Formats: sequence, C-alpha cells, structure tokens
Amino acid sequence: MKLTYCRSTQQIILGALLLWGCGKPKTVLKTPLDMGKPIVLHDGGSDTNAHPIDAGSDEAIGGDDMEVVQGDDMEIVQGQDMNVVHRDMAIRDSAMTHDLPPPPSVDGGACIVVNSWPGLRPFGRFDSVVTRVASADTASGASTQLLIEDWQAMGETYPKMANFSGSDTYANCEVCAIVAACDSSSVCIYQYLAQAGAATVTRADRHEKTGRMTATATNLKLIEWDFSRAVDAPVPGGKCYEIASASFDVTWNRCAPVINEVQTAGASAGDEFVEIHNPCGGSVDLTGWKLVYRSASNSSGSDSTLLSLTQSIAAGGYLLLGGVSFSGTADAQFGRGVGLAAGGGAVGLRSPAGDLVDSVSYGTLTAPNDLTEGAPASAPPASQSIARKPNGTDTDHNNSDFVIAATPTPKAAN
Repeated sequence: MKLTYCRSTQQIILGALLLWGCGKPKTVLKTPLDMGKPIVLHDGGSDTNAHPIDAGSDEAIGGDDMEVVQGDDMEIVQGQDMNVVHRDMAIRDSAMTHDLPPPPSVDGGACIVVNSWPGLRPFGRFDSVVTRVASADTASGASTQLLIEDWQAMGETYPKMANFSGSDTYANCEVCAIVAACDSSSVCIYQYLAQAGAATVTRADRHEKTGRMTATATNLKLIEWDFSRAVDAPVPGGKCYEIASASFDVTWNRCAPVINEVQTAGASAGDEFVEIHNPCGGSVDLTGWKLVYRSASNSSGSDSTLLSLTQSIAAGGYLLLGGVSFSGTADAQFGRGVGLAAGGGAVGLRSPAGDLVDSVSYGTLTAPNDLTEGAPASAPPASQSIARKPNGTDTDHNNSDFVIAATPTPKAAN
C-alpha cells in the first residue's frame, strides 16, 4: 500500500522513526502512519514498513493479532491495500492500544505542557533519502517521540528557520514538528503536528556514515492531527501539546560497506580489482547499488559505471569485483570497455538512490574530483594495491586511511 505524499525534494528527518522513498534522488514520499502501516523498529533503530494485510487474514505482530475495533472502519482497497477510515485500529498486546498515555498535566485548553523536552534515548541514522534521529520522553519502554523533519531541496543553505502557523499541513510543511506515540515494542504512530512556534535547523548533513543534525525548537503548539492523505487536518475536538523548548544534536554514524582495497594493474592493465568490505554486524544487500569510476581529469560530476551490483555481503564479509583480465577469482567482473587507470582516478560506491556511500581517489588528479575524501591516496605500483589499514577503517581521509600493500589480499582482511 502506498498512501503517500511525494515531493521533489530530499528529506532529512530529525526525530523520525520512518523511512520513505520514491526511488529517485529528488523525490521523497511522505507516508501517513495512521493508515494501517505502523513503523516497527528493531535492534535499536533499524526500521521496516509493515506489509499490507490480505483480506480475510489476521496480521501477526510479535505473535499477537491485529483487529478492528469498529468493524465498519476497515476497507480493502483494490483487493490488497488496507485503509483505516476512522483511525479506530487497535493491536491486541496485553490489552494495550497504541495511544498516548493520559496527559500528566494539562491546562485549560487540554494541552500536555512540557517546559523542556527531555530528549532521552536519542539516536540517528541516514538512509538513501532519509536522515533521522529519535528523541523520547522516557528512558525505556513506551514513549512519546518529538520529531523535526527537514525536507531538504538540493543546494539549500543553513541555518533554516521555520515559523509554524495554523495554515500548515503535513503535505506542505518545509520543516515539520511532530509528536508520535510509541509502545514498548517501538511501534510508533504520528499523532500531533505543529501549528505554532518556531524551529531552526542549523545543520543537516547527508553523509552516509558521519552525518550530523542539529536543531532547536521553541514555543511549539502541536495539535492532534489526522495524517491520512485524504484528510491532513486537525482532529475535531482533539488534544494538543505545548513544548517550550527542545534541542537536538545527534550523529547517526551508520555502519555501511566500504571500499577496502584497490589494485589498478597486475600482470596486465586489466588485472585489477576492487574489494568491498562489510564491517557491520548484519548482512548488507547491494542489489541496485553501483560501483562507479571517474578519471583523473573528470570534473564534470558524472560517473562511469564499472558494475551494477546484485550481491549481498555477509556480516564481516568481502565482495571481490575484478577487471576483465583479473588473474584471481572474482565474485563479479567489470563491464567491457571500463577499468581503472594506473596513474590516477577515483572509485565510488553508490546506493540505489544515487547517494555516495564510500569512495577513494588515488594518484595524481588533474581536476577536482567529487569522489575524493580528504586528499587522494597514493597510486599503487603494478601488482600492488592500496588497502585500508587497519582493515575496514574509514575516517573519510583517503590519504591516511589507505596505504600501499606490497602483497594484495583480495577477499581477505588487509
């Protein structure tokens, strides 16, 4: 089911527990979370969309069933998609529904009042179109999450300031402040949208591994909201939040594959390889990723594709990609007509959305190269390689991360 808002921007989310994507670098989905598709977080931050529920079947969540509190409030759209019309879905889980707990303190307007947001359990991560951190109001268990979303267009500058008003909707907010309710299993539902107050995003990096986002918010008033695409409006007679101040400064430090070793020539010019290493605790599916190359004189910003990837790498494992005349055994070979120049060039690893996950340049570059991290590594002599030392270490400085290896170690630790 795709009940979505799609805008031609890049999205950065502060505090979000959600991943969206339209499959193109400049197109992002906003997906309402109260339409039968909660976000389930596992292992401290990884996220996945719950799959659509088939007609006539129960949906198991952690061994429990999903039911509709009012049977006429669920309909099957085109035989496969589920649409909850009035947001009356409950999940049987020790008789607990996924709603906010009773307000700890309210004013005359039935607002939950928070002077300073606690900001507990913060974390951050970056995916192909989403940068996100989370900040909860409790140290463990069920919590309420405060989020600030930054829909980032290409070329934007920071700081970026937003003054919220009653004319804002979830579809049109450039910077959005949201409150979500999460249970102890980290199932979260968007429930409130800012209609007053201000937020400032001072930094919003998109780097895969070392990104950071900082933001502040003041005098927020968030109104209980129907986030469904067809409505996107306040809930009549709903509650509200008043939050005097909140601040975020979170790095995501996402574990990601790295280009671990490169040989540009051996017995022949085509006797070359690029080794990719997965330093993470789980396997990584590289389907749709690309290994790309730029020559030493390429300043155009465009890549040559060495190889489109379809493989997975096990935790701690290696993927060996060889040139057309590679003398060893490779997991896959470069396409014909492409290869690595011995004197200088750059290799990059791009996600399916086109984001640069890792790269290394080497040798003498005659033009600035966007695949360079810091300064280029040395060019390896024939039958030698440049290798990360220690194995897998990535500080985003090619000339210090890579050293010349007199004896290459393809598909093994350096």
